[in-house]
Amino acid sequence: MVHDPSADMLPRDVTFRVKAGSRKKLILTLNDSCNDAVAMCCCVVYNKGTWKVEKPDGTCIFNGPITYCCRAAGIVSYTMAACDVVAACSGVWMGEIEFKNACCVITDHSQTFGFVIEKGL
Repeated sequence: MVHDPSADMLPRDVTFRVKAGSRKKLILTLNDSCNDAVAMCCCVVYNKGTWKVEKPDGTCIFNGPITYCCRAAGIVSYTMAACDVVAACSGVWMGEIEFKNACCVITDHSQTFGFVIEKGL
C-alpha cells in the first residue's frame, strides 16, 4: 500500500477504511466546532452535497452525490460504486463533503475526514 505521510499531518476525528472494490454505504454525522450536529434543514443553503476524496495535492480519487439521511441531525451518506476505490488508488487520503445552494454556489464544507483505501489479498 502506498502511504503518503502528508495525508496524516492533521489528526482527523473520523477515518473510513475500505477495501479496493468495496461498495459500502458510508454514513457521516456532521458536527460544528462545538461538536454539535449541523442542522441542514434549509434546502436552499444545503441543496446538494458532494462526497469528495482527494490526494494531498488535490487530485480527485472519487466524488459523488450524497444522500441526506436526517437533515435535522446532520446525517448524510454516500454509497460507493466499485469504480470509486480501485486498487490503483490504494493509500491514505483525505475527504470532505462540499455543499452547494440552489444556485449551485458552494455554501459550506464538512470537517475533513481520513480515507484509507486498502488493496485486497
